[in-house]
Amino acid sequence: MKKSKKILRRQLEFIEISKKVGKLFKDRNISLSFEGYKTTLEEYLSCNEYDLENLYHLIIDSNLWSHYFGDLIGLTDNIYSEKISKSFFLEMEHITKKEEIEDLKIEINLFKVFLKRLKIQKKMFDRIHYHCSKMYMDANNNLNFRSFE
Repeated sequence: MKKSKKILRRQLEFIEISKKVGKLFKDRNISLSFEGYKTTLEEYLSCNEYDLENLYHLIIDSNLWSHYFGDLIGLTDNIYSEKISKSFFLEMEHITKKEEIEDLKIEINLFKVFLKRLKIQKKMFDRIHYHCSKMYMDANNNLNFRSFE
């Protein structure tokens, strides 16, 4: 139960920050989609260790989510680095107003937090993938090699 509370808390934190950052991605014509994210987590939290079909789907879904978050990490890191460089340049050259630089720093902090949350999500889905794979193998072995008395 403790683990499910932690996962649900992380889910809420991630959804909250992704809504804020989603607007900044839209400015770059990049849309973030997390359709099925909540469903996958709910299925994992309620999965039965002997339901091979559901475990199989969770293995695939968790792997896909892990790869998606990995791609987003690379993209977000690129934008984050670009914004940091822009901030340093603007501060050094004294080209823009202080308010614009402060707004840019707020965006930088937002991307920094989002990047951290993405890494947490990727790690979580990597662990879900491993856990479901292990449960699948154990259930499959129990099914195939059960002893007859």
